[in-house]
Amino acid sequence: MTSGGPAPGAGQNSEDPRVFPMTPHPARLDPFGRDAEEILRRHRRSVDAGADAYRDPATGFFVFTAAYLSNRGYCCDNECRHCPYLDRAARLRTEAEGVAR
Repeated sequence: MTSGGPAPGAGQNSEDPRVFPMTPHPARLDPFGRDAEEILRRHRRSVDAGADAYRDPATGFFVFTAAYLSNRGYCCDNECRHCPYLDRAARLRTEAEGVAR
């Protein structure tokens, strides 16, 4: 379950998909939520280890890392917690809605 992704801890949101955020967008993870610190710890450990995902401490669900999602190369619109394309996807949706009006 490893990926040949970007260096652990690579940058913040960017148009370059190889650079990914280590902290999820607040719409995807409440930074003050009960499990936020543990989630960020698990995410960091997984990225550092080259793992594609980790187990959510509250639900036990498998959660993809930002590195995995960045390497995949596109947003799947499934509201992934660590989506590196969140800001870009929201912008594109807003632009598309403006054209449709």
